[in-house]
Amino acid sequence: MAAGVGPGRHSVGSNLFYYFANPCGAYIEYYADMDCIMSPEAWIAREWAPTPENFAAWGPPIPEEMQL
Repeated sequence: MAAGVGPGRHSVGSNLFYYFANPCGAYIEYYADMDCIMSPEAWIAREWAPTPENFAAWGPPIPEEMQL
């Protein structure tokens, strides 16, 4: 991947993202606008399993080399 992956919006956190591959092949994520929970009572914890399908609410699919 030459330029990067993105832009997109992550499902968890609802933040905007853009991934870049550095010269060594590692990925760097720039992100902004992450949700902030101001009251612990407003949050209901639940399990979330990352999959290629729920990587992003919109944006490009997760590249194979970034999948767990």
